[in-house]
Amino acid sequence: MSIRELNKVEELHVTSVLNTVITEFDVWKKSHETAFHILEFASYEGCGGGFPDHMMNYSSVFALADHLVSNHDFQWCKVKIKDWYQWAIRHKSLSQSIIFQDIYDGKWNKEEYDEGADRPIFDIVLDSHYYIIGYTEWMKSKNKSETEPEYEELLKLIPADY
Repeated sequence: MSIRELNKVEELHVTSVLNTVITEFDVWKKSHETAFHILEFASYEGCGGGFPDHMMNYSSVFALADHLVSNHDFQWCKVKIKDWYQWAIRHKSLSQSIIFQDIYDGKWNKEEYDEGADRPIFDIVLDSHYYIIGYTEWMKSKNKSETEPEYEELLKLIPADY
């Protein structure tokens, strides 16, 4: 698996996606300074305003990744799978990069939802940050003979200032 850093065009794309969120929800940007926190609040409020669901879904993973890069020592990267590079983030404590598609698919979300609940993709993506942060904190300090703790135990590892 080939991994590379983002090029300038890709960095501009990330900035554009995040700025689009901030511009769309400009009424909240004073109280919620980042795209991640704006989308988290929009999700909590149950509204996307005039922002289409597909844009909420697409921008949510970029906002999540930006939050992890800015606050938890992750790095942006692209991972080559088959013949093309996919968006991803990586952390020195993790053995593999986290590919955006895996976040969309819910592989990094251990939240339990009511059965039959119709959760928008962006809710699932935004909720993934709890597991990603908890798992990364566990990987930083874990004894290699340990098995992964239950989700509730991972949540206890999240720093208070996450």
